[in-house]
Amino acid sequence: KSGTAAIADGEYGTTITTTNSGSNWNVISAGTTNPLYSIKFFDLNTGFISGDFGTILKTTNAGANWIEQSTNSFSVLQDIEIVSENILYVAGDGGTILKTTDGGTNWITLNTNIFDWLHAIEFISTDVGYASGYYGALIKTTDGGTTWETLNSGTNTILQDLFFLDANIGFAVGGDDYGGAGTILKTTDAGTTWVLKYSEAEQMIRSIFFIDSNVGIAVGGLNTGTGSKILRTIDAGETWIEISNDTDNNLYSVHFPSSTVGYAVGFNGTILRTTDAGLTWVILISSCTNNNLYSTYFTTDYYGYVV
Repeated sequence: KSGTAAIADGEYGTTITTTNSGSNWNVISAGTTNPLYSIKFFDLNTGFISGDFGTILKTTNAGANWIEQSTNSFSVLQDIEIVSENILYVAGDGGTILKTTDGGTNWITLNTNIFDWLHAIEFISTDVGYASGYYGALIKTTDGGTTWETLNSGTNTILQDLFFLDANIGFAVGGDDYGGAGTILKTTDAGTTWVLKYSEAEQMIRSIFFIDSNVGIAVGGLNTGTGSKILRTIDAGETWIEISNDTDNNLYSVHFPSSTVGYAVGFNGTILRTTDAGLTWVILISSCTNNNLYSTYFTTDYYGYVV
């Protein structure tokens, strides 16, 4: 896989694109002014975006055009998860989880038995998945979303993101969206128990990504938008060290398309890139927007997307 094009979307449906690895950006239209919160791709061409007022957008031509999908939902759809070309889930406010089995043409609402705002959803197989959100909410399904079990996360803070290394080992990150405190939790028994591996008083942790079974990156910052945080682990999340960077802006999302190249995005149009597995980060300048950018996904080292 190769390429140098990337697309960025975010607050108020803002969409910007680059064809030279982020050196220059141009504004394009995603066909909506609704805030967009999550983006995932199945392959180089087929991708999905979720956002406010039940918004789900689909592209089949690498982001050149986006088609709105009918969801019959007005929820804030915070996170999207692609299990296969046809099976996808989105999670949002009020305990909402939607599912499609036909590539986004039709969506059904699943019964989660909770009403907390869900910020993250992650599936590790066709049947097994997790969702997390406000007040430490954490639920698990083992039957493809038909039923959901409530797990004990051991915290009452917002769990903003999830990442599983395998069927047993996973992470939940978050903190206090009002006070700013940050949290990283780890499970080694498929979600039955969760152990606190990182905690701090001021800066919330909003996104986590593992490059391999040992090396991972978590990002966040102050809830005011300023105050940037990048953490790195080399021992499967047992310990975390802070990595310096040149932005003061809150970071909302991090993604690595390869073992060395990664991107982080955040407040006020911030876009960062690393080429050494997260040891150092450089700011990519975008003069197109100062809107917040909430999610990033790259299909190759240089070809990627942001919402």
